[in-house]
Amino acid sequence: MDFSSVNRATDRLLTNVMKELKSIKPDILIEFRQRYIGPLMRKYGNMFRATDCPYGLHDNRIRVSNVRLLSGNTATHSDMLMWHPTEAKEVAALQLLNVMFSVPQISIRLESFPKEHVAMVNFWLKFWNDHRDALLEGEFEPYYPNLNYPFIVGKSENTLVAGLYTSHAVIPVNVQEQVEKVYIINASGYNKVTVDFQRNSAKWNLTIYDCTGKVVNKKPLRHKDSKIALSSSLCET
Repeated sequence: MDFSSVNRATDRLLTNVMKELKSIKPDILIEFRQRYIGPLMRKYGNMFRATDCPYGLHDNRIRVSNVRLLSGNTATHSDMLMWHPTEAKEVAALQLLNVMFSVPQISIRLESFPKEHVAMVNFWLKFWNDHRDALLEGEFEPYYPNLNYPFIVGKSENTLVAGLYTSHAVIPVNVQEQVEKVYIINASGYNKVTVDFQRNSAKWNLTIYDCTGKVVNKKPLRHKDSKIALSSSLCET
């Protein structure tokens, strides 16, 4: 035996494998699924993925949140997303909204789905790409793990994105002075959420979108509005 410890032997094996692979392709991508992850595993792979939960949107959110808390700046992937073409676009959107704070992986043939589903996917993937600095690369704050992360916040230098995954809750949004835009993702399944802006002195312009990106409301917020009720799928302030 080269090593008396299985753990040390495994570490040497995987370290040597990565060294050889990187000598062939320096930017090689190696993914581990959730059951094989942890801080040490970052030596051997540069992508971590939630374990299998097809169609399980809540499980997907919980698992990608758990993975991100362990993986530092290593890329976190969702499990594959799927839904039925007869579902309402708002229901289908929940699959994406629950994994917005990870790398979504879609496993359907979009050409066989309704146009409104394709519009929904295009809108949310564009949003994800435009704001990946807050969703993936900034501060990650998943709240209430004992309740399966019903409220998640991602922050970049000047953008805050908050995802709500439960109903009848007041979202506390603590906006720092440098934040220029706040996005509220309503994945609660209800058409109204209440947000408590904890910076009363700010003046905001509110835009509300449906799940395909269509603007359904747009107005300035009054100076005294620290708590407001928002409807639809995405709110931009």
